[in-house]
Amino acid sequence: MTSDRRTLRNTFELAAEKYHAARPSCPSARYDELVLPSGLRPGDSLLEIGGGSGKATVELARRGFTITSVELGHELAAIARANVAPFPNAEVVCADFEHWEPAPGVTYDLVCAATSWHWIDPTTRYFKAASLIRVDGYLDLLDTFSGHIAMATWQRERLYSEIRRRVAERPEHRIRRHFGAVLHVARRRNRAIPPNPHRSGSIP
Repeated sequence: MTSDRRTLRNTFELAAEKYHAARPSCPSARYDELVLPSGLRPGDSLLEIGGGSGKATVELARRGFTITSVELGHELAAIARANVAPFPNAEVVCADFEHWEPAPGVTYDLVCAATSWHWIDPTTRYFKAASLIRVDGYLDLLDTFSGHIAMATWQRERLYSEIRRRVAERPEHRIRRHFGAVLHVARRRNRAIPPNPHRSGSIP
């Protein structure tokens, strides 16, 4: 993992309370879409990678899944534990996912990451996730999309100007928030995990 990636992913911990308060929650329907392809039922086991302050964890626990959320930051994990306290089917583990291991023999029906996958070491993340998914289980990755980030500067400024104009025309001077998201789904078919070319041997 590059030093920049490691440094940046730790910045959320520096303002955990503010991050939790400021980060918008995805519409509830997004979480139904997250688990729909895998056909999960209440009681099935789910591993969440990079759960942050637990906003997605709560939504998934509310649907009756047995969920383990692995979060790197101590402060964020503490907030997440408080948020999932009403759900005995949810636990929050404070750990670095790349080095964390569940109890021997434990695998999951679904491994998921909601807007956190890009922070995981790209040389190990797929191998590690695959080793934790039961045969015929799923990996679901939910990414939100902000189209303005990919725009040229002049396009972005034009967009912002139009937004400001429309907001100014509204009696309440407000605009409704919209969400865009992309869901990537993979299914584990084979029993053997191929060796990771970036390290000796395969991930246990």
